[in-house]
Amino acid sequence: VFCGKKLTKCMCPTPKLETNRVHRLTKLVYYHAHSNDLVVNKAIFKLKKTAERHLVDMFAFDMAQALLPLIEHNKEKYIVTYAPRTRKAILKYGHDHMELVSRRMAELLDLPWAKLIIRNNGKEQKGLTYAERQRNVNVSYNRKNPIDVKGKYAILVDDIVTTSATLSSCAKLLRKNGIRSVVAAVIAVSA
Repeated sequence: VFCGKKLTKCMCPTPKLETNRVHRLTKLVYYHAHSNDLVVNKAIFKLKKTAERHLVDMFAFDMAQALLPLIEHNKEKYIVTYAPRTRKAILKYGHDHMELVSRRMAELLDLPWAKLIIRNNGKEQKGLTYAERQRNVNVSYNRKNPIDVKGKYAILVDDIVTTSATLSSCAKLLRKNGIRSVVAAVIAVSA
C-alpha cells in the first residue's frame, strides 16, 4: 500500500502500472505466493480450477463494493472487461474464471461488459520474471466487440497482480483502441 490507507481503500497503482497510465488499482487482499495454506490463496486457487458460483459471487461482490465510490456518479463512462486466461488454461479447466467474475461484477454495478481483449497463445505467467512476462503476454483487441468504447473508462479485471506485466499490456491495448482511461481491479496483489 503506497498511500497509507487500508488495502481495500487504497487505489494506488503499482509503479509499472502507473508508468503505463493505469491511474487506479483496486485490490482486495494480499497474495503470498509461497503460502498455499492461506485461506485467501486457497479460495483463489479453487476459483481458478472450479469457478464455483459462490466464489465468483463473493469476489465479484467485494470488487464491486470497492469500486462503487469511484464510479457511482459517472456510471455512463465505464465499461467492464478482463485480462483473459491462456487458451491452454481454458482448455484445461473449462472456463475463464476472470470472465465469470468480471461479468458478475458488471451486473452488480449495472455497467456494460465486453470481451475487449483476446489472449494469443503464451504460457502461464507463474514463475516468469517481469521481462519474461512482458514478452509472454501476447494480446490483441477483439474487433468483433459490439460496444462503442471510444472515450470510455475501462475497468480491467484480473485475479492477481504480481509484476503488472499482463495488466500493463492489456491497458496499452485498450488505450490504443479508444479507451480513455483504465482502472485495474484485482482480487489480490502479490506481497
